[in-house]
Amino acid sequence: MLKSSRLKFVTEIETDQKELKAESPFKLHTEERRKFIRLEVEESLVFDVLKHYNCALSPQGTDETRSGVTLNLSEGGMLIDTTEPAAEGSIIAITLTLQQEIRVGDILARVKRLDSTVGTPLMGIEFVGRDNLSDCLSTAELELLDPRYNRFEKQVNKVLANYVKR
Repeated sequence: MLKSSRLKFVTEIETDQKELKAESPFKLHTEERRKFIRLEVEESLVFDVLKHYNCALSPQGTDETRSGVTLNLSEGGMLIDTTEPAAEGSIIAITLTLQQEIRVGDILARVKRLDSTVGTPLMGIEFVGRDNLSDCLSTAELELLDPRYNRFEKQVNKVLANYVKR
């Protein structure tokens, strides 16, 4: 699934004691147009489509778990290499394990873009919370959404704090 020619490398930043630095096994990347610093992370993940774009909500998820590999990870989202992408605008729940030991699951996300021009499709996703879903879910759907699905920000900050130092 993952092909090194598909990776997008961005500018590495010089670090000293006053700047951020990434500790092994991660590499730190930045790009001026990005809101968040991205870490190059290659980890397997699974995701479940909770709501296909313009379709009914499956509040407990569907029975069709899909798989992929992260290419990069930031506080705001991730890029996923997958043979089974969800449509742009779909709401998904992601579970991933970082470094084969840190499990982060039931993460709410929205598919922001798909790139399937060459090889395996790439799926750009944005981490969201329930408060960010009022534009695509009704009040009734939000109430039906399983409470285990939640925002990733706090969890990713906790995980990144182990590897990214000031």
